[in-house]
Parts: sequence; C-alpha cells; structure tokens
Amino acid sequence: MRILVIGDGFDLAKEQWPEAGIDTCKLNKVKSMPGLYDRVFSLNQLQMVYRQDIVDTLKLWGSKLKEGGELHLFAPSFEWAAKHAILSNKLPLLFSHHLEGDKDNPKRSIHLARQLRVDMEDAGLRVTSARVGLYTKLVEGEECAAGQHYMIARRKIGQRIVLPKKSNKPLTDELLILDPSKCDPLPIESGGWNYVLDYYWLVEQVINHGGKKILDVGSLYSNLDFFLKEYLGVEIRTVERNQSIGADYSCDFSDLPDDGFIPDIIMWASSIEHNSIEDIRRYYLESMGRLKKGGLFIATFAISQKTAWHEATKQTNLSMEDAKKVFDMEAIQGNLAEIKKMYQDNVHSLRSNYRSIFGKFDASDPEYVVGAVRKVKR
Repeated sequence: MRILVIGDGFDLAKEQWPEAGIDTCKLNKVKSMPGLYDRVFSLNQLQMVYRQDIVDTLKLWGSKLKEGGELHLFAPSFEWAAKHAILSNKLPLLFSHHLEGDKDNPKRSIHLARQLRVDMEDAGLRVTSARVGLYTKLVEGEECAAGQHYMIARRKIGQRIVLPKKSNKPLTDELLILDPSKCDPLPIESGGWNYVLDYYWLVEQVINHGGKKILDVGSLYSNLDFFLKEYLGVEIRTVERNQSIGADYSCDFSDLPDDGFIPDIIMWASSIEHNSIEDIRRYYLESMGRLKKGGLFIATFAISQKTAWHEATKQTNLSMEDAKKVFDMEAIQGNLAEIKKMYQDNVHSLRSNYRSIFGKFDASDPEYVVGAVRKVKR
C-alpha cells in the first residue's frame, strides 16, 4: 500500500498503516508528486485553503488516488465550535484563531460537515465515513481542545449505476417485511448493518412515486440523501432533533416551522423506530397530516416476534400485529421465519454485518429484521 501524507501527519498515518510505504509533501507540492496512491492523508491542511479553492484542492488530492482509493481528511469542525460557544457563551480560543486568522496565516478556516460532503461530491469523491473527535493544540501558550471532522472519501469509480425499475402500477398502501432476495445492493455506503435493504426499498419508492421534494426525518445529510440528489435530481431537506447544526431543521418533527416547504414525500429511514410505540404512531399520523393529496409516507423500521424496547440500539422493535395497528394496515406481507433464515444464510453479508455491530450472531439472531411501510395520502 502506498500513502501520500500532505503536510504533518506522518506519525499518525504510520500508526494507522504500519506496513505501508509513505511519501510526504507540503500542501503546495501535491501536484508535483509522481504516481498514484491507495490513500491520501491530510491532517488539518484544508483549513489553509481559501474557500473558493477548496473544491479544486480536493480534486487535486483525488487525482492522486487510484480508482477506489481513499482520502482521509481531518478538518476543524464549525459545529463543535458553535455548540461550544452557545453552551459557554464564549468562542473557543482555537476557533477565534481560525475564524479571524493571524498575521502568519490568514487563510485558516473551519468547516461544516454538510458543506464538506458537498465539496467532496463536487470534487468526484464520495464520503463513506464521517465522525467528529477532539484534538489539542498549543495556541498563544495555552493548550486548547477543539473538535475536528474526520472524513473518509473514496474516489468514484466510473461505473454504471443500475437503479430499481419504475413500476407502471399505481402506488398502493403496503406494509411488509423486506425480503433480502428482492433487494439489490446500491452503491451507497453506510454504517448501518441492514441498510442495504432499507436503501434499495426507499430508492425504489421514490422512483415509483416520482416526487421531487423529500423531507428526510431523523437525519443529517446522509449518503442516501446525496445518492437521491445525484441520481434522481430531487430536493431534500432534513430534520434532526439531536443536532443543533447540520440539518435544515434542528428540531423535533412535531415542531417543524411552517416555512412554505411542502414535501411530496416524507421519509423515515430507520429513524421512526427510535421512539416509543406511542410516539411512532403519533409521528406517523403527523406525517400523513403534513402531506398534500397524493403525497407519500415511507418508513423502514425494526420488526420482530414481539414488541419490545431494544436497548443496544435505543429503538422499539414492533411485532407484526402492532405494526399493523400503528400504521393502520389490515395485513403485512412476508414470512418472518423465512426472512430471518435469509439473514442467517448471510444474504448480502447481513449475518456478518450484524456480528460486527453486536459482537455475536446466535441461533436466535437477528433480534429484529427490516420492516417497511408505504402510505399514500388520499
């Protein structure tokens, strides 16, 4: 494996990939580096770039990657700074330094995760992993802690994307257990062990409905959202109650402002389950109330033999009977035992993914599978 480290960060890269061959270069010398790399590693170098040059800089870094190669990027987090400032009523010293610049380097900047994702996409890179962590730095003689984004983005491979085919049949209400054998994996990276099923079904519903305005509830901008925007040309707004910055609406779904945005589709991608059964029912009814005639409510959720709170994932697993009651349906499609057997047979690596998340996969596992509901506003 060959790695290019831009600026500082050799020790960190060597710790992560001890067997790799590592080249280093300064920020202004990347273009002259020969050959292609499996990884490009940048530790807080993007903050040295002017805003208008960021996409071109990312394109340059991406051009040094082999097809399928990864960019590992660390960049100061605006979200962390804003949250810290709100809670303490004082802008962190390190981020005053970044916001105002200094005589030695006036280019320093901080970054929004959402904007970084957009910049990556514009540069031909697809984010596959993103998180925020803390780092320390000596500023004006004081050791300061600050948040930084750590994003991994993969160079897009020139491939033809095969989307689900649009059905000619009119959409009807549907409640079902998703059958893994009928869900073809789409090139959408995620950390969810079961999202290969959720994403295929949700994309299929958006294609069949044809709506161009989507409200994604319980999400910041996810890889699913970027996929829908890129390949279906939809407009997406997001709602996330647990984040102060990053979503279009940082509030509970029940508290959405009336700002004139009327979605064609309200989508809950494995998010409505993170509530009590009473609140799942309430959010479903509120979703239907917000849709105009012909609008679509789609949700994926956890389904199991019995309704119970699943502490490990902080979600309510619904039984088939309770799912019917919650979503006002008379029947549910799919045989739970047969579909669990597909998980156990490791279709789409579901067994392996489950084990990697929960550390086990016993004879009774999985504890839950993916259910889905589609309702059309009449």
